[in-house]
Amino acid sequence: MVDFVHPFPGKNPGDSLTKAEIIRALRLSLSAEEEATQLYDLIAEYVDDEKIKKIMKDVADEEQVHKGEFQKLINLYDEDEVEKVEEGLEEAEEKMKESKEVRKLAEDLQSITKYASELDHVQQFLESIKASGGDLDFALQQIDLIKSGDMANLHDSAIHLIDLRRSIESTDELTNFFN
Repeated sequence: MVDFVHPFPGKNPGDSLTKAEIIRALRLSLSAEEEATQLYDLIAEYVDDEKIKKIMKDVADEEQVHKGEFQKLINLYDEDEVEKVEEGLEEAEEKMKESKEVRKLAEDLQSITKYASELDHVQQFLESIKASGGDLDFALQQIDLIKSGDMANLHDSAIHLIDLRRSIESTDELTNFFN
């Protein structure tokens, strides 16, 4: 015979329960519903018989409803429960937001690194123009500013370089370089 968990060791039917014992029993019930859901989902995943698969999925869905019922009872008996859950949801949301921000920063850093490499090529090209007699000191200064990582001037420097590129884009050598 299967030995089931007894939520009230040392208690007999008819004995009064403390609030803590009731909450503990409800949490045990909630946990049992989660375990049952996992079991039924696994059976449905592994079994080939479509009738069994359909019934197991349906029973697993019913267990989810039971979980909601037990959670509602826990919320009623444990005044701090809703507050704790809300706090946990807020923390999770904050961490996900931080994670998105970290991912965005990593992407930005990767882009900056890529552009720094491309700027090296642009800088070499502009230096060759300067060596041939062109006056591109301003463009070279803007590239140095961007490569230095001076984020305050990054946007302005990039705009200046785009404007410079547009102004001299008609030359065959520059057009070929950027293609």
